[in-house]
Amino acid sequence: MKTCLFIFFMACSTYADILTGPRNKFEVALHEVEKKHDASRTGVGDHYLKTLQAMIAYMQRTGDEFGVRPAEEEIKRFSSARTVPEKPPAGSPELIIKAQEKYHEAVKKIDGEETSEIDQLASRYLTSLRAVHGRLKSGGRVNDANLVQEEIERVQNLGSGSAKPAASLRLPRDAAKALVFAYDFEEKEGRKIRDLSGRKRHGDLLGAKPSEKGGDGAAYEFTLDNDMLELESLNIGHAWTLIMRVHFPLGNGGSPRVLASNGYRQHHVMIDASDELCLTSDRAAGSGYFVKDLKGWHEIAVVGSYTKTLFYVDGKNVGAAPAIVKAPIKAIGNSAAGGRPCTGAISSVQLYRSSFSNEKIAQLFSLH
Repeated sequence: MKTCLFIFFMACSTYADILTGPRNKFEVALHEVEKKHDASRTGVGDHYLKTLQAMIAYMQRTGDEFGVRPAEEEIKRFSSARTVPEKPPAGSPELIIKAQEKYHEAVKKIDGEETSEIDQLASRYLTSLRAVHGRLKSGGRVNDANLVQEEIERVQNLGSGSAKPAASLRLPRDAAKALVFAYDFEEKEGRKIRDLSGRKRHGDLLGAKPSEKGGDGAAYEFTLDNDMLELESLNIGHAWTLIMRVHFPLGNGGSPRVLASNGYRQHHVMIDASDELCLTSDRAAGSGYFVKDLKGWHEIAVVGSYTKTLFYVDGKNVGAAPAIVKAPIKAIGNSAAGGRPCTGAISSVQLYRSSFSNEKIAQLFSLH
């Protein structure tokens, strides 16, 4: 995923992936803003109810029965609807009217703060979109650049508080929910690569050097024995989907080259000495697909599904192996033990805790 965020969250010629990085960063941040302000509105509503209850207790204590029943009816109505009318019904007691005015003032303040924060998020989202647009255009990918431009214009035209990404540019809901981590090598602090999923699983870049393959934003080459993106050991269970954007052909033919791994004998995806796309779970299990004819950037997707592993190239199923790696994932671009670098460039990595179906993989990679 190519970005400047998210979550984002791969710059590829698909609706689903071009903006994954910026979109994920935006949506994760947006969710947090909305969650915070929804909690604030709930707090204001709870305070309004307590005010009405205190009002009833006061009137009962002072013998003023005039406002008790209207207050009790308002408590019942608000508890059900959670809204307060802009104009109080005729004949409403003055104390209830004042309580409602304070409620509206508090909600209006919260709405203003939320709009301001979403404006800032939308501004950052647009900045990311413009960066992606520039990279795509300079790389000659005019159709993709035009798609991003459409999203820029759409967000600009929506106005404050409504800048959610277009539905056609969003991951399927269950796919976004299952996202474990996402890296695009754009956002980093020193040698630490930021996780764009919003889950703060940042990785440490060991030894790898920036790639000059071009046309795909940031990428790193893993060519030496100790080159890798080192991750916190992450249990992924029996159902997972790993998607990587890799530049072919790979070097060092005749030797195993590992793309993702737990250790010496546990590799989630690798290219063996004969150039077969495969995995190693105690022993090698091949897909039946050979990468020797691949050139340039390609998407490799590996789906672990309980007892078997499916392999995809650019969204198309190319084979399967009757085995699965259940061990945690600890390294990208090499074996976690070192010594088996992929000898190629990687520009993005995503992991989902879900076994994607053929249909979902096709949806993620459908060409326009």
